[in-house]
Amino acid sequence: MKALKINLIAAFAMVAFCFAFATENSFSKATTTLYELNESSGEWSPVTGMKGVDYDCEPSSEICTAEFPSTVDPNDQENDGHPGIVEPSNIVRGDYFLK
Repeated sequence: MKALKINLIAAFAMVAFCFAFATENSFSKATTTLYELNESSGEWSPVTGMKGVDYDCEPSSEICTAEFPSTVDPNDQENDGHPGIVEPSNIVRGDYFLK
């Protein structure tokens, strides 16, 4: 009887452990893309590289970089398949320049 009790407890623990990982939905985590804003044209361009190494932002009131969800085309939000208009997040103020 004691062995049955231990086996049942172990089985329930294993089921609970597996259920905890099975319900984790890693696909629901939103990914974002970093863009720089060309103030003269109003177009957003994807940023590549690392801040301080490949590019930097000089202090100003303009938008240097901002993030958009990866499913959003910031230059054509009406036709990108993402519902509605998405405002940028994590806005960094300054003038964007390459190093």
